[in-house]
Amino acid sequence: MQRTVTVSVIGVSGKETVKGSKGVGKSLLCNRFVRGDFDDFFPEHCSVLSQTDFGGSPVINNDHWLYWGERQVSLDDSSGPVTIRVIEQTEFLDDETYEPIAGPSTSEPYAKRCCQIRLESRDKLMYIQKEQLGLEAEFDQHVLPDGKCIVDAFIFVFDSSRTEGRTFESQCATSTAILTNAIKTKKPVVIAFSQADNAVEEARRALHSLLSKKEFKSTHVTVVEVSALMNVNVDEVFVTAACLASRTKLRLKILPFSEALKIVTERNREPLGQLGKQLDPLPADQEKRMTQSASVDNRIPAEILLRNEARQAFEAYQRVVETEQRKERLEEEFEFLLSDTPQVTPGKPLQDVSIFLQGFSAYESLPPSQAAMVYDRFQHDLLKRAEIEFRECLLENVELFADVVRSSRCEFKNENLLISEREMLRIKEFLQDDFRYRQLSRLFELREK
Repeated sequence: MQRTVTVSVIGVSGKETVKGSKGVGKSLLCNRFVRGDFDDFFPEHCSVLSQTDFGGSPVINNDHWLYWGERQVSLDDSSGPVTIRVIEQTEFLDDETYEPIAGPSTSEPYAKRCCQIRLESRDKLMYIQKEQLGLEAEFDQHVLPDGKCIVDAFIFVFDSSRTEGRTFESQCATSTAILTNAIKTKKPVVIAFSQADNAVEEARRALHSLLSKKEFKSTHVTVVEVSALMNVNVDEVFVTAACLASRTKLRLKILPFSEALKIVTERNREPLGQLGKQLDPLPADQEKRMTQSASVDNRIPAEILLRNEARQAFEAYQRVVETEQRKERLEEEFEFLLSDTPQVTPGKPLQDVSIFLQGFSAYESLPPSQAAMVYDRFQHDLLKRAEIEFRECLLENVELFADVVRSSRCEFKNENLLISEREMLRIKEFLQDDFRYRQLSRLFELREK
């Protein structure tokens, strides 16, 4: 009888304050293993959903986990093929509040919930891509068998690349709780050192430090350096998990990432090299046809535009444009709010004025990183404008400076005498009544310069 091994892919998930500006690569890893061909691999996945998609789509089914489907692999010649079923544990965020969407499983924190062994979700459909939500009938529909499964092994994804808003220290702190709960299940755990094509040495030191903690010292955890984007060692990490779950004596030999990457690169170049040999040199008639290609009608035939794929592509593009327009609108509304808030002055940091912005949807609808970016941009423009106004203030009072210098030189009978500290204080006292002088109070060095 053919065996099915269920592998659950886990890793740091949640709000931007937890996972940073991007995820650790769980979805890319699942996508590359289950459907890794060029047309079926999608480099962009999003955990921000509407309440409607979360509760109404049978793909999500009110769960904070995804069923990616199955793939058959051969562990060895004697045991026959094994089916690996892939589950991804994540945390979906509301597209309005950017907070985790409330569901049946959100009573527990992600670190504990993602390590559940028994999963059940009746009529749950296989996930393919985000555009599938709401259009399930137009995609392949594969239901989770019996609406339930039991996890046999875990793949813990540790991001090895630098990510804005997430340090390796914070990733390790969150990872400790997740790994501790995963090991308590007594199921095999394999660590996927993801995005290894962009790995930094600091990430390796952080992972080594994490696994050196006393709670993990007695547990042997296999680490595999992978890159889902480059398709390096992806099969190896899943097969390793399946071997450990099947308790077979087979132990897959995993190449170092640099060697595996070299093999994959050469394998990808081989068909390109053969194609080049076939096309060079081009036959005379082929070359003539290529020179005439400029006269070809570039319009897209209606038969193509009327296909389902064309509609899906257009609707996907439309959603991207609408999301971008919504983002720009929120940024414009936030900039207007900043210009209308008197407490926002040149040089004042966002944390000092955030209390005056609370309660306004223009501020609270933006993710923290986006709000900080808009505020920095607004501060840059505000500072430039304040500098120009201050120069105008100085030019308007140039007669005052001249009078002070003349009186000082007459008093001390010295034509080369500059403004003394006493006269400078007089000038500052005079300028203190001018708003253009006071608004640079937080930028003392710039104002004095």
